[in-house]
Amino acid sequence: MTVTNTIVRNNNDNGLSANIYGAGIFFNGGTSHMISGCIIENNHASVRGGGIYAQNISAGAVTLFNSEISGNISDNAGGGIGVNAANIVIDGCKIFSNTAAGISVGGGMFAQGAGYSVDIKNSIFADNTGTDGAGFWFNADLNISVANSVFEGNTTSDLTGGRGGALYSNGSDLTLTNCILWNNTAGSNYQTGHNCYVHDSGSVFNFSYCDFVNNDDMLSGSGTYNVDNTNIGSDPRFKDANTGDYSLKSISPCIDLGTSAGAPVYDINGQVRGIDGRGDGKVTGDLSDYDIGAYEYIP
Repeated sequence: MTVTNTIVRNNNDNGLSANIYGAGIFFNGGTSHMISGCIIENNHASVRGGGIYAQNISAGAVTLFNSEISGNISDNAGGGIGVNAANIVIDGCKIFSNTAAGISVGGGMFAQGAGYSVDIKNSIFADNTGTDGAGFWFNADLNISVANSVFEGNTTSDLTGGRGGALYSNGSDLTLTNCILWNNTAGSNYQTGHNCYVHDSGSVFNFSYCDFVNNDDMLSGSGTYNVDNTNIGSDPRFKDANTGDYSLKSISPCIDLGTSAGAPVYDINGQVRGIDGRGDGKVTGDLSDYDIGAYEYIP
């Protein structure tokens, strides 16, 4: 199934059923579904996936491209997006102001399904709310990679014990490349992981060429964090995060400091990456002049 250039808005079960998944869009089975150029907003599911829910996709992937998922609510998990037993690709999307209400996880997104993959690039997860994993909550041995994306302003609704302001893992490894994690907030208890929380000791988070603060309050839990010297911890200098503009100011430390390895060749606007934003030749990052974040800076 393909959904293109469509607005899906204000769908609500109104308490008529206790088993509503994907109040906006629900993919149940089939292969290779696509959502492109859509706005999915203000939908409310009583279970999972307020905006979008996909499950039991037997082959291919669910692809979300150049779409906005905002203002959606789930009463169980995945305020914006919920995924179970399906591969998913998210490219050029803005997932913001979604809520996993009550004692629920994954305000922006929830995913599970052993052996399935999650591929996120050129996307924004901002201002989402959930008990744990306000930006993205995932478990069950998924294969997850995130490149050139931004997690900003995501906040756990449990103000004391909420864990994983941006990301929460309960059984999956994660690779982040050229990503920004900034201004995310978990509960006030010690080591709740304002940026990331890894619940189980067997999971590994790999960071390369990312911008985030690295300390026990920001990266917490029982798992392993591999953080090398390609990463930085400086204010990314967004143009105006308060209005949802996550492009970079000319003084941003993220300009030219990324890598081309494992990164998309274009940005969230379709701009080809590798522009010499500093005007100093290829002397920083991996010498590719790729920027960190979803937007390539154009001088």
